[in-house]
Amino acid sequence: MTLQATKLQPSILRYQDPPLGKLEISRRISIPKAVIFLMLFTYAVMVVYPMFWLFYTSVKSDQDIFLRPFSLPSPLHLHWNNFSRAWVDGHFGEYFFNSV
Repeated sequence: MTLQATKLQPSILRYQDPPLGKLEISRRISIPKAVIFLMLFTYAVMVVYPMFWLFYTSVKSDQDIFLRPFSLPSPLHLHWNNFSRAWVDGHFGEYFFNSV
């Protein structure tokens, strides 16, 4: 019994550009995809907006929080010391080390 090696001719695959004028780009959005996108976008807003509200309220003064709760804080009057005041006055450092 003898084994004979057969030579296979490799086929050359070439990409051919479509003829000019026959190129069609179809961008159709189906109804189910649009509904899914709308639902995901709504969910994202419901998740991100409260975090945004939490952050920008945390850099407002106490007076601004109660007098103008829906206004954005002025970039010139951000109260970054609210974080250190909450850490010290709320004893967060003590609670943090107790939980470790």
